[in-house]
Amino acid sequence: MSEITSIDAAWGINIQPAGETERSLARLSKSYIYGETEALDCPEDHDCWCEDKEGFMGFSGRHKSKKFHIDSASPLPMVKVKSYGTWAADTRMEKIEFNNFSRNKTECGA
Repeated sequence: MSEITSIDAAWGINIQPAGETERSLARLSKSYIYGETEALDCPEDHDCWCEDKEGFMGFSGRHKSKKFHIDSASPLPMVKVKSYGTWAADTRMEKIEFNNFSRNKTECGA
């Protein structure tokens, strides 16, 4: 994957290549990841959405996966993997820029 912009995400970016291959590669390049933003986690007259902010989750490989774009009913959560992991999965990250992760807490405390 490349040229991804992730903003104010609870789980961040997670890449899981899948397939019956001898070796797989999860690659993220030329991307921007933003933590705290001007978007309020506790906007006026609304419940707070206080979640820890993650830039990315550890990438991993799988033998089988769901479709890239799920077009039918799928067991929730959609991010749940339905196969066992592979041992031959490599990760490459290039030209990734992290922004606004300067504090340990969000405005609402998560």
